[in-house]
Amino acid sequence: MTVTRSRWIRSSLADDRGTTAMLVAAGMVLFLGMAALTVDYGLGVNERRQDQASADIGVMAGALDAHMGEPGLRDAAMLYVRKNLENIYADPDWFASWASCTDPGKPPDFTPVPDVSGAGTYDCISVEDLGRLRIRVPDQLVKPAFARIVGGNGLTVAAYAEADIYPDGDDADVLPFGVLASAPAGNEVCLRSGALAVDPCTTSHSRNTRMVDSPLFGNPEFSTPRTCIGALYPVFATNVRLGVDHFIRRHSDGNPATEPFVSDTCGNFGPNRLESHSSVSETALWRGFFDGSLTTPSTPRLQQGGNPTRVVWNRNTPVSVDNRPLWDYIVAGYGGVAACAPGNFVDPDELINTANLGTCLQAAAAANARIFSTSVFNSPRLALVPEFYESSWPSGTGDRTIRGFRAVFIGGAFFNCSGSTPDTCGVVFYPGGDATVDLCDGTPPTCARLDNEMDQITAFLLHDNALPLDDLLEGASGLLGPFEPRLSG
Repeated sequence: MTVTRSRWIRSSLADDRGTTAMLVAAGMVLFLGMAALTVDYGLGVNERRQDQASADIGVMAGALDAHMGEPGLRDAAMLYVRKNLENIYADPDWFASWASCTDPGKPPDFTPVPDVSGAGTYDCISVEDLGRLRIRVPDQLVKPAFARIVGGNGLTVAAYAEADIYPDGDDADVLPFGVLASAPAGNEVCLRSGALAVDPCTTSHSRNTRMVDSPLFGNPEFSTPRTCIGALYPVFATNVRLGVDHFIRRHSDGNPATEPFVSDTCGNFGPNRLESHSSVSETALWRGFFDGSLTTPSTPRLQQGGNPTRVVWNRNTPVSVDNRPLWDYIVAGYGGVAACAPGNFVDPDELINTANLGTCLQAAAAANARIFSTSVFNSPRLALVPEFYESSWPSGTGDRTIRGFRAVFIGGAFFNCSGSTPDTCGVVFYPGGDATVDLCDGTPPTCARLDNEMDQITAFLLHDNALPLDDLLEGASGLLGPFEPRLSG
């Protein structure tokens, strides 16, 4: 009996050892499978992080090269995405990956850019007419390190990013006026003049400027409504108040054979052409610069900022507008230009000081001297306007090609003019005058209806080195103009 029981016990223990070995083996397979999946999941997470970084870098590279149009931003985006991916591509495979890439999450107002062949488009590189870019990195396959042991084929990872090219409205905006390349720096130019133009709008150099058409595309940052009407009231007035609300860019050389012309209409990304207009309503001009009765975003341009003000009467309503003159911003040492010395701007008559300012600006332009401090950026009178390649305006309306951007300082406003000299205008307003004296065509509070009688407004055209203009021009070498790229999604 003892022998029989011993044999049974030995047999039972042997059976248990076999079962344990099977359980341990099965557990090891399960453990190794879980470990493999964990390791491969980590590889996928790392690839996803790298793909996202590639998308972010690629979309910002595209934004910085947006001044080159859709082909330029496409090439920059693809180059920098490729540089930052883990996977190595041969050229044919690289372009094929973009050709087959789709972006199902792309918003409906984004349109694909042309592909490198020019025969198709890349759905995963798209733009929106306000000035937005979107990149979706083509699917990246993560090769499994261990998961293939349990039948895994790998992970597919993708990432996207968006960037906006916003108007740099913190310092200076682009106003809906343009100047020809021949416009001489330092002169006072007409931004707009009516049929009864008076000096300085009757001189030849004043004809270097015109109103331009830059439709509002509806920038949520500025609360502008979505519209593509163009330079018509009240769109023009809103553009005067806020500046152009979407990305416009310079053309490389003004030659359509080098770079296609892109007009400023809804649906077009990065326009390099603007339509010029010979006239716009006096009401739009008045309400853009002075009057607050128009229901549009923001306040009139010359009511913005915290500078000293002067009252201009609009019928029975006093309007307080910026009264700080340009000579207040001249730096100590006045750039070594004697005509810009402070003693030239102490006359009680602001018209005499303004005439001396013109002499100062022309002398500074001839010497290419920097004469203004960066504090001038805080003035609502400082702005940028597009400069065009062409040397003349078309008859009536017509497109002109953007060469770059020029700094201007809003100077004179002329109301109720009826002759050939400023003396015959009901009101002439230059900043720097006696703030205790209200400006009114008549006796306050029974003034003429100035909002319908604004005959002309002028600006001083500054030379490029008059102030640190680079501070207003974003991107590589300032080629983006007064727009800044921001990673947004």
